[in-house]
Amino acid sequence: MSELLVISWAVVAGVDRRVVAILGVAMLLPFLAMAAIGIHALLNRPRTSTRSAVFCESVARELRSGASLRVAIGEAAGSVGARDVLKALDSGALLIDVVADLGHEFPEIGHEIEVLVAAVADAGSAAAPLFQELGDLALSQVEMTEEIRVATAPARASALVLVGLPVIYLGHQLSTGAIADVLGNPAQQGVATAGVLLAGIGLVASVLLVRKAV
Repeated sequence: MSELLVISWAVVAGVDRRVVAILGVAMLLPFLAMAAIGIHALLNRPRTSTRSAVFCESVARELRSGASLRVAIGEAAGSVGARDVLKALDSGALLIDVVADLGHEFPEIGHEIEVLVAAVADAGSAAAPLFQELGDLALSQVEMTEEIRVATAPARASALVLVGLPVIYLGHQLSTGAIADVLGNPAQQGVATAGVLLAGIGLVASVLLVRKAV
């Protein structure tokens, strides 16, 4: 009854219909809502990016063509959409002052690229091999990350079953009030409380094990 009142209030208040629909599903069908959240999280999990490798290889290519380091960095930043770097360069900032923006834009090799740019600011085309090596390093990191993701896929699938399903089940029981009814029964209260505590300890231990595995 209270769920219907909340949904009715949201409709009357003029809340977006999509938000109301999501709210209704979450309140009336929590099991389905949790499953949808899990699927959404899997489909939208962070992906590895080759932006750092592309940037470094672009800088090396521009340097070999005769461009200065500043121009090379600007052209490469434009090719990968590094807007903060472009904005800093267009404002006339010194190249050494753009180093922090480069580290922020390319966190995979942030420290290495900061040190490299600061060290070879006046080296010109001689720095091209160094940027090429840095691009190879960034690409190797991407490949290693993908290999680790493939290798840990069984562990992550086990985590979905070992941790996800019990959590969904407990959430469903809490939403229906079944656990509250059991805990409210004096004859079963002690056993039920011990069971809930053991289930919680088991879930925490499972999460810790899975984190070490992946």
